Amino acid sequence: SRRASQLAASVLLVSLPMMLVLYLLFPRMGPLWSFTLQSGKAQTGLSEEMAAGDIAELSQSDELAFRVSFPDAELPPREQLYWRALILDQYDGRRWTRAQGSAEVNWFSPAAIPEPDGRALRYDIVQEATGKHWLFSLAGVQALEAGTGVTGSGLLVSRKPVYQRQRYQAQSLLAATSDAQDLDDPGRQRYLQLPENTNPRSRMLADALRRQYANDRQLIAAMVNEFRQQPFYYTLQPPVMGEDEVDDFLFDSRRGFCAHYAGALVFVARSSGIPARVVTGYQGGEWNDESRYLTVRQFDAHAWAEVWLPGEGWVMVDPTAAVAPDRIQYGLEQAVAEEGTFLQQQLFSTHKLRGVGWINQLRLEFDSLNYYWQLWVLSYDNQRQRNLWQSVLGIRDYQNALYVLASSFMVFFVLASLWLWWRLRPRPPSAFMLAWQRLQVRGQRLGVEPLAGETAAQYCRRLAQAAPGSAALLHWLGQEVNRVLYQPDADEQVQRRRLKALRRSIARVRRQLPRGQAQKQPSPATLAKGP
Repeated sequence: SRRASQLAASVLLVSLPMMLVLYLLFPRMGPLWSFTLQSGKAQTGLSEEMAAGDIAELSQSDELAFRVSFPDAELPPREQLYWRALILDQYDGRRWTRAQGSAEVNWFSPAAIPEPDGRALRYDIVQEATGKHWLFSLAGVQALEAGTGVTGSGLLVSRKPVYQRQRYQAQSLLAATSDAQDLDDPGRQRYLQLPENTNPRSRMLADALRRQYANDRQLIAAMVNEFRQQPFYYTLQPPVMGEDEVDDFLFDSRRGFCAHYAGALVFVARSSGIPARVVTGYQGGEWNDESRYLTVRQFDAHAWAEVWLPGEGWVMVDPTAAVAPDRIQYGLEQAVAEEGTFLQQQLFSTHKLRGVGWINQLRLEFDSLNYYWQLWVLSYDNQRQRNLWQSVLGIRDYQNALYVLASSFMVFFVLASLWLWWRLRPRPPSAFMLAWQRLQVRGQRLGVEPLAGETAAQYCRRLAQAAPGSAALLHWLGQEVNRVLYQPDADEQVQRRRLKALRRSIARVRRQLPRGQAQKQPSPATLAKGP
């Protein structure tokens, strides 16, 4: 078993260089089994529509959404970590949905790589499968990967639906603003749409704010200030709302989740004539301080608002930050610590045991192993392979890559052949075998040829027939060889001394044997009987 393990380890060690060459240079192809994942069901909690309680339900899941690393391995301020995914701009009184129609996309082109900008924040994301085209990014995003692009609304999208885990890079100009003249009349109507005859009290509030504030920014600030100063509560267990749910939330219950606050702010903004929209995605995440990456999970799902301000363009407004600043700075667990509703449906989630040091450390270690496996193995696609060829190996096309691959095969087989020859080369005989072979040579002069399979004692008995004068010494030698070789001492030093003494005995016996030719060699039958 030990020898088999050593052989397997040797084969693996020899094969490892060739495995690395094949992995790095052999043309990458998408896995065939990925085609079976193309179903109509999204594999993440985010949806293309949102009701008030949807994200609250999503917050009860600790499933992975994506992981992010930054070039300088430093976490940006948490108030900047709003990971945009979808813009919901149509409201029917109950649900926010995305307007139908194909959005114009500015697809990434290698010739259009943006110039390095010191203000831009670059990041590398490994996103779990969603079955949709959207990708997660920060505001002011610029695409840096083939097959990705940016919509007119500033969302990062993939040319193909994300049916399997996908890695991509992007950068964001977080301080960038859009041109106020870009919002045309159809766009303005789209972001002012509201169902008729709904939420009358909220409309009256919007009228009152408009009469008090002619400036749009001041009006939005006043609305956010209402959330901050009035007794609003952040909870994962809001009461059931009536038909006019915005009215019920703003004036009656005043208890809700991020979707309630974002939806109410957008409704009041639109009622006052300010274009606004709901944005869904994720906020924050868990920073792994040892491995230096950010993990975003489903319970980090979030909804906020964006309003159009003249001269500034789309501006992000998060009313949840006014009501529950802990949600933005420290995450959902801290925000709902008092009511104890964090992952209350996940009885065995390790995220609920983050206060137990050794369990949390073990969880982070396993998460790091999983992340690096995804980052360097599962995410190594044909695009990253070509980048490696060009940047490290200087290979520009597949033909040169095949030349390098063929050369690598030749070098591997030459080295493997040399290694096998070295391992299988004849080993020089030991000092004991040299002494024994010299004894057999002397025996051949006496007419005693060694027989295959015979023991030392049997050979010495035959040799004693040819040299009767040394018979007693030869019988003793045969027994001594068997005793030393087949009954070894456990102490290696003692055993080495025994072998050394045995070699001297063999040499002494050899010197005492006659040098001449024996007249008659005993037959095998006689040898079998012994002396």
